[in-house]
Amino acid sequence: MFEMNQRIKGFLSFLLMNNIFIALCAVGMCLNTTILLNVPFRDFSFYGFIFSTTLFSYNLYYLKDKSHPFALLFSIIGFVLSCSFFYLSNLTITFDLIFISFLSALYILPGYMGFKGSKYYLLFKLLILVFVWTNTTILLPITYYEFDLPFYLFYINRFLLIWNLSMLFFIKDEESKFPKNSLRISLYCTLFLQLINSIYYAYSIAIEQGLLFILMSVILLIISIYFLRFKKTQLYYLFFVDGIMLLESIFVFILQFSFQD
Repeated sequence: MFEMNQRIKGFLSFLLMNNIFIALCAVGMCLNTTILLNVPFRDFSFYGFIFSTTLFSYNLYYLKDKSHPFALLFSIIGFVLSCSFFYLSNLTITFDLIFISFLSALYILPGYMGFKGSKYYLLFKLLILVFVWTNTTILLPITYYEFDLPFYLFYINRFLLIWNLSMLFFIKDEESKFPKNSLRISLYCTLFLQLINSIYYAYSIAIEQGLLFILMSVILLIISIYFLRFKKTQLYYLFFVDGIMLLESIFVFILQFSFQD
């Protein structure tokens, strides 16, 4: 039993540290968007493109990090698969795709140029990361969208979810550079905004989806309190914090199946 547990732990560690798990989260959130916005699913190669580009960009970011010894290998695999799936899916180079690629480069490349900015630059990088995730998982899966109230509320809810998840990592790594408790207070404020947005979404747009958003807000609040109180390793953060995205996607599939005619 001990040997089996060690194998499972080793397998999970492999998925987490080589950014395979986070790439699955990206695919899950794209499927999540497709269902919640009630738009047609894209073909398999599109989701393969999302998976492989996430795999490529994350491993490229950690290429110089000695704790990610397979980063080069998975960067190459991700790049090759990205090109292949882009060709197979007949994707067109849209403004959204160009903008997301630009933001991704803006996030990754300064590290290779030896650029070290102030603590405010770190917050700017965090904002870039959140915009990349929000736009990738909302704008790319749908071929057409209208700037109406439901779309704005949905976009804001996703933005706040990604922001709060990213802020937990940010607090773990960078809290010492900021005034005491300032980042924690800001996190609780944005968690509150996420909850308010979810309640308003339930009231004005769709009760089932809104209740799901409320549930995720509460779960994230509980996770945040726990991780801010107890120090955990990077693997715990990668699984339980990033895993919130996969958990929401699973709930969306359950919701879709439950209310299917």
